[in-house]
Amino acid sequence: MAKNTSTKRFSTTSIITIALCVGIVLVFFYQHFSQQQSHVVNTINKRVLKTNRLNVGNNNDNNNFRKEDVASTKAPSKKKIKNVKKKARKKKQKPKRKRKKRSNKAVTLQWNLTGKFAHDRHAFTQGLEIEDSIMYETTGLYGGRSTLRKVDMETGKVLKQIPLGDDYFGEGMTIWGDNIIVITWKKRVGFVFDKKTFEKKSEFKFKTKNGQGWGLTHDEKQLIVSDGTQHIFFWDPKSFKEHRRVKVTWNGKEVYKVNELEYMKMDDGKGVILANIWYKDDVIVIDPENGKVIARYDMRKLLKSKDRYGGEDCLNGIAFDKRTGIAYFTGKLYQHVYKLKLDNFGKINNDL
Repeated sequence: MAKNTSTKRFSTTSIITIALCVGIVLVFFYQHFSQQQSHVVNTINKRVLKTNRLNVGNNNDNNNFRKEDVASTKAPSKKKIKNVKKKARKKKQKPKRKRKKRSNKAVTLQWNLTGKFAHDRHAFTQGLEIEDSIMYETTGLYGGRSTLRKVDMETGKVLKQIPLGDDYFGEGMTIWGDNIIVITWKKRVGFVFDKKTFEKKSEFKFKTKNGQGWGLTHDEKQLIVSDGTQHIFFWDPKSFKEHRRVKVTWNGKEVYKVNELEYMKMDDGKGVILANIWYKDDVIVIDPENGKVIARYDMRKLLKSKDRYGGEDCLNGIAFDKRTGIAYFTGKLYQHVYKLKLDNFGKINNDL
């Protein structure tokens, strides 16, 4: 068989033509895809720009700018910025505080020592009162040491005394008319004595919060009693029944262990109660209407070192002489009774 020597070959012209055609196709596709990509990018940019404008508008609304200011390419004027800052400062400023009313804190008052006289060192003083230049005193402790006594105010000599009984622990006392009323500690029993003869007229039962008797005094209409708690009780002087009570508070806190009491009037006629606090050197001034402590006397310097003999117990015993305006203070087993002028006593502000 004869060989076919004829073969197909591409000419140079054909190759160039094909290359040009392929190039044209590639350019077409490149331009097409570039336009699509540009369209997508532009769409995304428009959405982002729209979102940013909305956010800017909201922020400027919060700062009291108008929407027109946000849309505008112009910056806000200095005047507008100044007004906005001024309003912001006003919002940050704290409201003015209202003026506080005067505090109800108790004031500390002064006292002056004007004299002293001897006191029985064996007298465990519980109650003290003065009438017609005579001092009356009750003492405590068991075993016959509880007594009612009459004392000379110049020498301290015991002019008259009677025992309350071995089973009784004597406590506070007060003079009501021609009678001396005495209460006891835990027996819930009180006694009525004749002021002149010390003859016992009667006994009575009483009630307090804890069943004890501590201090005793009176105003024009009622007996005033303490029992060592935070309460002061007001009794009918004939039936010895409680008709009201108050809590003793000092700067808002309840005061416990209120002991010996003495009722007196300030210079303006307001009645107050002076009270010892058991084992404290403060004598407090109590408003009987509400129990608030409106003043105090710091008695820490009353008992001088030269007056100490080592057997003293605690400050207890207050009596006020209406005729002279002098107050008398002593303590359990003290060897002196002290005469004091309570300075500024009539200057306590009633609004405290």
